[in-house]
Amino acid sequence: MPPALAQAEFAVCRLALHALGVRFQPQPPIASDTDPACGIVRPVLLTDLGAGVAVDGAPVTTCQTALRLALWLRREVAPAAAALPGAPRVERIATGPGYQCRERVGDGSAKLSEHATGAAIDITGFGFSDGSRIDIASREAEGSMAEAFQKAVRHGACLYFTTVLGPGSNAAHDTHLHFDSAARKGGWRICE
Repeated sequence: MPPALAQAEFAVCRLALHALGVRFQPQPPIASDTDPACGIVRPVLLTDLGAGVAVDGAPVTTCQTALRLALWLRREVAPAAAALPGAPRVERIATGPGYQCRERVGDGSAKLSEHATGAAIDITGFGFSDGSRIDIASREAEGSMAEAFQKAVRHGACLYFTTVLGPGSNAAHDTHLHFDSAARKGGWRICE
């Protein structure tokens, strides 16, 4: 992508984040001394996804990853939380890494992870206005509201990200949801 177009796309993305009330800080470009394929040209550090939802872990991602995450929160997570007993509001999202120069884990390949370009984020849990928490965990056939919430937000993420992994996908994802926007032929998505 030509630099002027990339800069314009970044400016539009930042405007969209501002319109959603997302608090973020543009960061200097990130490059890796060990792997030239790793890095982010225009990274952002996330602190709040809008509507007062703090982001624990202060992940650094691409602007597009931040925007996808904010839209998912507004359109999928907030309504799912409202369906929980007492209709608590989401106040915090706990995250694992955004940017991290490394290979994929859990699939046996030596391919570079989407984390290595800032196009991925891991979600480890949610904090609510009533003081309760739902941490991501294996909950298959548990029959609980936590399981229902986790499934709703996980499957809803497939509308915003091209890869959604979590408990049951493989052992490496048993304690978090992994979202990324890897480009695939024909717009194909992995929603596990």
